[in-house]
Amino acid sequence: MKTTWNAEHYLKFGTQRTRPAADLVSRIQVAEPQTIVDLGRGPGNSTQVLISRWPNSKIIGVDSSTEMIEAARKRRPNQEWIIADASKWSNQ
Repeated sequence: MKTTWNAEHYLKFGTQRTRPAADLVSRIQVAEPQTIVDLGRGPGNSTQVLISRWPNSKIIGVDSSTEMIEAARKRRPNQEWIIADASKWSNQ
């Protein structure tokens, strides 16, 4: 059975869901990574944290939920979004 996600409902608590990502990203001591892969991305709220921190990096959002990736694509259509299972995905 495939799990479905409701991006709109997920984002009702967007601030609370994004806070851990913002806290973690603020601790990363990498000046300008070439590529960042954001696994388990949801509707892109945490990806926005990465984009804000490293605007010149290539950032790829990966999530297994079609609904979440569609919501992320609506919010940031020029961003690269991939529908895939993070446990099986490879950037090869």
